[in-house]
Amino acid sequence: MSDIKLQVAALGIALGLFVLPGASQAADTTDAPIVIGLGKSKLVELPSAYSDVMIADPKIADILPLNNHSVYVVGKALGGTALTVYGTGKRVIYSSDVLVSADLENLKSRLHEVLPRETNISVGTANQ
Repeated sequence: MSDIKLQVAALGIALGLFVLPGASQAADTTDAPIVIGLGKSKLVELPSAYSDVMIADPKIADILPLNNHSVYVVGKALGGTALTVYGTGKRVIYSSDVLVSADLENLKSRLHEVLPRETNISVGTANQ
């Protein structure tokens, strides 16, 4: 092989441009944030069977396994944390931020009951 071909091959390897046969690239496993009300839960369905679940701050949210493809995330305190789910071989299969806020759904429905003609009212979390 010529010196130029060796240099190009070395540069490609250094930059990670070549993929070995049978090698797979990691998929993006970060999902949209999970927003739940304080004391409420949300079902998270996973793309495959999981072997381990980790919540970064268990004071903010808790995890309740339902089966090998889904878990409940329960809001315990106001704030934010992160959920990471591992599959076989400690491979990350799901990852998401978890935001626990005041129960906004009840507030929204109550506002619509009290102010039925007001259509431009929106309710959301602040400082999170």
